Amino acid sequence: MERILEILFGIAPRGEGGGFSRIEFARVPERGDARLLWILLIAAVFAAIYFLYRRDAARLSKRKRNILLALRLLSAAVLAFIVAEPAIVFERAETRPSQIVVLLDASASMDLPDAAADVKAPAKLAEILKYNSTGEFKQWTRAAAADRALQTFLAERLAEGGERQVHIYPFCDRLYSDAGGAAASGASARQTTAIGTAIEQALAAKGAAPLAGILLLTDGNSNAGPDPTRGAAVAAASRIPVASIALGSKGSRDAKIVEINVPEVVFSRDTININIVVDAGGGEDRNKTPGRIRLEARADKAGFEVVGEKEIGNNNDRSIRTIEFPWRPEKPGEYELRATLDDGDAENLGARKQQNAAVRVVRPELRTLLIAGHPFPEVQFLTQTLVRDPGISVSCWIQGADADFLQKGDIHIQRLPESEAEIDEYDTVVLYDPDPAAWPANFPALLTHLVGERGGGLVYISGESETLRIFERLVPGADALLDLLPVVREAGTFVSKVEQSLHARDPWKLDITEAGLEDGMFRFKDEELNNQQLLKNLPGMYWHFPVTRAKPGAVVLARHGDPRMTNAHGRQVVVASQLFGPGRVLFFACDSMYRWRFIDEQVYDGFWARVLDRAGKLKRLGGIHPIVVTVEPMHEGADSSVRVQARFRFTNDQSTPLAALAAVVDAPDGSSAPLSLRAAADGSRVFDGIYKPTGAGNYLVRVWASEEPKEKTGASMARFAIDADDREKVHTDVNRDVLEKIAKATGGKVYDLDHLSEAPSAFSLKSVTLVHQERREIWDAPVLIFLLFGALFLEWWLRKRNGLA
Repeated sequence: MERILEILFGIAPRGEGGGFSRIEFARVPERGDARLLWILLIAAVFAAIYFLYRRDAARLSKRKRNILLALRLLSAAVLAFIVAEPAIVFERAETRPSQIVVLLDASASMDLPDAAADVKAPAKLAEILKYNSTGEFKQWTRAAAADRALQTFLAERLAEGGERQVHIYPFCDRLYSDAGGAAASGASARQTTAIGTAIEQALAAKGAAPLAGILLLTDGNSNAGPDPTRGAAVAAASRIPVASIALGSKGSRDAKIVEINVPEVVFSRDTININIVVDAGGGEDRNKTPGRIRLEARADKAGFEVVGEKEIGNNNDRSIRTIEFPWRPEKPGEYELRATLDDGDAENLGARKQQNAAVRVVRPELRTLLIAGHPFPEVQFLTQTLVRDPGISVSCWIQGADADFLQKGDIHIQRLPESEAEIDEYDTVVLYDPDPAAWPANFPALLTHLVGERGGGLVYISGESETLRIFERLVPGADALLDLLPVVREAGTFVSKVEQSLHARDPWKLDITEAGLEDGMFRFKDEELNNQQLLKNLPGMYWHFPVTRAKPGAVVLARHGDPRMTNAHGRQVVVASQLFGPGRVLFFACDSMYRWRFIDEQVYDGFWARVLDRAGKLKRLGGIHPIVVTVEPMHEGADSSVRVQARFRFTNDQSTPLAALAAVVDAPDGSSAPLSLRAAADGSRVFDGIYKPTGAGNYLVRVWASEEPKEKTGASMARFAIDADDREKVHTDVNRDVLEKIAKATGGKVYDLDHLSEAPSAFSLKSVTLVHQERREIWDAPVLIFLLFGALFLEWWLRKRNGLA
C-alpha cells in the first residue's frame, strides 16, 4: 500500500515501524446532519449530471453517451475529492517507560539520628536494607537511612525492570538537580523544608514522558513555601499519586522550656509565683524524669543569683508540665529571669533548653509632689487627704509660706526639684493654682520631662490667684506649662467679675460626660445605680475658671452644669484629660471639691486617690506607656516578617479616632525605618503594621500616640530579637499529618520505614505505548490536478467532435 501511495502521490511515512492507517477528509463532517447534507449534495450533483447528459446527448449512441457521462462524473468526483481536502494518516506505535520522581529531603532536620527509632520489625528492615544486624542502623540519621533505602532497594524496585525511569531530586528550600546542588546551597537553605515547592517544581519539570507518581522521603515538617496540599491538588488533577516514606521518630521529642509566665510588673517585697511551662518530651517513655529546672534572677544587669531548682517530675498522662517557683524581690529595678533545663542532652538539635523573661519591680507607694501658690483652705484639705492615704507618699510645697515654715507631707522637702533626677523621684505633680514666678526657672522643662519622657502625671487645679496670669502668659514659663494642659483659653475670652459673681450666686454641679463615667475617677460606688445617685447628691460648686475648649485629642470628662456657661464649642469644659507622650495630664477648672466632704469624707478622699492613681500609675509601674505594643513573628526565621500591633491600654485614652499611629523601628546596624501602623477596619482600635527585619539581632520598636513621630516625647517601646534561622529545630518529630493530607488528596499512601517494601505498590503505571500520527495532505497532488483537467479536456474534445455545444 505504501508503495502505491508513493507512486501515485509521491509520499511515504517518515518514521520507522509504522505505516498507512487511513484517509481523512478535513472538510467532510464526521457525523450528524452536516455529513448527511454533504452526501446528499454530492448525490444531487451526480444525478443532475446524469439527467443533463440524457437530454443533451440523446441523439448520440449509447456507447458515446456513456463515455461522455463517465468523463463528466469523473471530473466532478475528482473536484469533490479535492474540495474535501483529503489527507493520508500514517501511524507509528512506540513503547516508553514511565517516570517516577523521588523527592529526597535534604534539610537540616534529616541529620537527626532517629530514623529507625520507632521501627517495630527491625529484623525485616535489616534484611531489606542489607544490614548485617538489626542494631547496625539504630543510630543512623534520617538522611543516611533514606540514601540506604534508595541504593539497596527502592531505586531497583521502582524501576520495574526498566519499565520506569527513576529520577532522584534532593530538596530543602527548593528542588535541586542533584545532591551536590543541595549540599552547595548552604546552611541557610537547609534550614527550611519546602515540600509544597518541591512537588510543584517536580510537576513542572516532568517532561513529555508520563509520570507514574512522586515518592517523598522526608520527615514531613514543611515550614516554608506554599501549602503542600496546593501542589497535591495539582498532582491530583493530573491523576498523579504522591506517596511518602516517613522518616524519623513519631514521639521522641526532646524536653524543652515552652515559656516563663511572670507578671510584667510586680511590687517590691511582694511574693509572687513564677510558673515555668516545660514540654517534658520523652516519646513513648513518658514516665522518665526529663531533668531539673533552675530559675535565676538578676537586677539591673548584675550577676545572676539562683532563685531555686526543682526536678521536673513525672507525669504519666501529659508531657506539658508547670513548675512553680516563689520569688520575692526586695528592691525596685529591672529584673531578668532565666530558666535553664538540665537534662544531660543540651547539644541536641531540637532542644530549647533556656529562656529568659523580663520583669519590672516597682515600689508599692505612689509618690506625689503637691505645689500650691498660696495656703488656701482647700489646699489644707487636700494635703491632709494625701498624707492620710497609706498608698500615697506626698511632699508638699506652699510657695507663699514663710521661709522657716515646715512644709507638710510624708517626706519633708527644703526646696523644689531642680534636676531631672530629682523630679524623676515623683510619679505625679499636683499644681494647685501655682505661682510660676516662685519656682526654679527650669521647672516647666522638668515637668515636660517628667510627663513627656518618663510617663509621669500632672494634675492642674485652677485657682483665683495665679491661673489667669498663667493663661494670659504674664509669667515666665507659662508657654511650656500651657503646652502640657489639655485645654485652650483663646484670646478675647473675657468674663467680668460682676458676671462671675452673678453666675456664682447659685451652686452648679458637674455634668459628667460619658467618657468621664467610663474613666473611673467618678466611680464612687460599685453599683451603677448607686453611683449615679451619689453623683446627683454631690454638693454644688460656685466658682470655675472659664476656658474656651479642649485641645484636639483630649478627653472631656466633665462640663459645667449651668446651661448659661456655654460658648461656641458647647458647655464649658471643667475637667479634661490628655496624653502627653507616655504621661497623662488632668485639668480641673474648679477648686471646690472639698464641699464633697460634707456628704462623706471618704467620698472626697477616694476621689483624689483615684485622680492621682489615674495620673501617676503608669510612672509608678516603671514608666509603662499608655500604648501597648506587641511584636509577633509571622514565620520562624530571619528571612520572615514580623507583625507590629499597638493598642491603647485604656480605651478612653483615645477620644478622637486616629487613622494610624506613627512608629519607628531601630535595627541592630543602627539604622531606623519609619513604620505606619494602620487602624483596624473593624473599629477595634487596634493598629497594625508589617516590618521586614534586615537580619539577625535585637530590634527596638517605638510607637507614638499620634500620626507623626514626636521625638520630644517618650514613645511606647517593644523589643524583639531575630535569631539565626532555626526552623528545622522547632519541630523535630515526623509530621505524618501533612504527609497523610498529601496522600489522601492524590490517592497515594504514607509508609513507615519498616514498611518500605510496600512503597513501590503505590504506583501502578509502568511502560506505556504512545501512538504517533503523521498526516500528509494529498488534495493538491499533481495526479489529481492532471486527472481533473484531463477528464474535462477529453470531454470537451469529444463533445466538439460529435457536434455538441
